[in-house]
Amino acid sequence: MAGERTASAEDAERWKAVARLFAAFLLEEVTPARIRKLEDDGAATMLREMGLELPAPDDEGALEELAAEFFGAFVSPEGFPPPVQSLFSGGVYESAPAASMRAIADAAGLAHDSGAARGAPVDHLGCQLLLWSELIARDPAAAQAFAERHLVWARPLLARLPSDTFYGRLAEVVTEFIRSIC
Repeated sequence: MAGERTASAEDAERWKAVARLFAAFLLEEVTPARIRKLEDDGAATMLREMGLELPAPDDEGALEELAAEFFGAFVSPEGFPPPVQSLFSGGVYESAPAASMRAIADAAGLAHDSGAARGAPVDHLGCQLLLWSELIARDPAAAQAFAERHLVWARPLLARLPSDTFYGRLAEVVTEFIRSIC
C-alpha cells in the first residue's frame, strides 16, 4: 500500500486480518488455547513463514518464557515505555494521541473494542492496529491518514526490542507491516 491510496477489497480484508492478528499479540500474552486456535485457523503457518515460531501448546516452560518476555517487552519494559502513543510522545497516559484516537473512531462510527483491547489504553499500539483494521475495510484513504498519524510513531519503539526473541521478531514484522501501509 506504500505509495498507493486505494486498496482492493481483497487486499483490505487480508490487511485487516493481519493487523488484527498482530494486535492480539501486542495486547495479550500467548496461551495454549490461542496457539491451538492459530493452528486450527492456519495462522500458525503464516506466522512461521514470517519467522515467528510458536511453542507447542503443552510446552509449559516455553509458555512461561514467552509470558515473561511479553511482560518485559510490552507491559513493563526497561528503558522505554510500553507501546502506548501518549506515553511515547508525552510521557503521560491519555494525552493528545488518545483524544485523537477517540475522535477518529467517533467520526468513523466505531467504538473502542474494550474486550479485544484487553483493558489497554485506547492509544496502545494493539488498539491502534484494531482501529486501523476497521478503517481499511471502510475507507482506505482514512486508514492511510490514520496510519501516518497513529502507527508510524511505533517504529522506533519497536526497534528497541532484541531481534533474537519471539516478541523482538514480532516487533520487526509489525514494523515492516507499518512501513508497508504508510
